[in-house]
Amino acid sequence: MATKKYNIQYFTLQENNSNNQVVFYCYTTKTRCGFCHTVVTINNSCFGPKMISDTKNSYYNRTWERYDYESTLKRACRKLGEKFYNSAFINNNIHRSF
Repeated sequence: MATKKYNIQYFTLQENNSNNQVVFYCYTTKTRCGFCHTVVTINNSCFGPKMISDTKNSYYNRTWERYDYESTLKRACRKLGEKFYNSAFINNNIHRSF
């Protein structure tokens, strides 16, 4: 059964001194008991886009994040490694794109 995706947003993370760009495709789906945030991580390199991983967080009611997908984006960056996590959240290099 297909679920409807809504609240779709894109975030980008540019590696320092590199042509590699990581794109985070984020969306929300409804679940039986609440909702689920999903982040699909895509490496947008010179060889073309390639899906790296997907990360999901399920919620029963609501979240207390500063912006949508904050917790799920942090988990996705941790999957990529400490270098990406530090670049995204400590150096504030992650940006929303439309």
